[in-house]
Amino acid sequence: MIRNIIISIAFCTLVFSYDTSNRNVNCMTQAIYHEARGESYMGKIAVGHIILNRIKKGYGTDPCEIVSSKRQFSWYGKNNSIKERDRWDECYRLSKKILANETQDPTKGSIFFHEKSINPGWKYKRIVVIDSHIFYK
Repeated sequence: MIRNIIISIAFCTLVFSYDTSNRNVNCMTQAIYHEARGESYMGKIAVGHIILNRIKKGYGTDPCEIVSSKRQFSWYGKNNSIKERDRWDECYRLSKKILANETQDPTKGSIFFHEKSINPGWKYKRIVVIDSHIFYK
C-alpha cells in the first residue's frame, strides 16, 4: 500500500508538476487552473495576485487558506479533475513565479473578481478588466 502511494505521488509529480512539498504552490495552481486556464498569461497572473492581495489585506495567511475560504471560489470542494496537462503545467510555473514575487500585479491591488457574464451587484470599485474577468477593490 505504501509503495502504491509513493508511486501515485511520483506519477502526479511527473504528469502534473504537483509539488508534494509545497501546498501553497499547489493551492495557487489549482485556483489559477480552475479560474483562468483559458485566459491569457496576464489573466492567469491576475487571478494569482488576487490571492496574494487577499493575504496582504488579512483575509488569510497563505494561498490554501484563501482558496478554501467559504464561497470564495465556486470550484473549491467539488470533484474537479485536471484534464489539460499543458495548461496545468503553465499554471504551476506561474504560481511559482507569483509566489516568488517575480510578477507585477495587473489588478492594481484588487481583492475580488468575477466573470463578465456574472452580475453579482457588488458595490466595490471596479479597477480593471482582464480577458473575461472584472477585478475590484
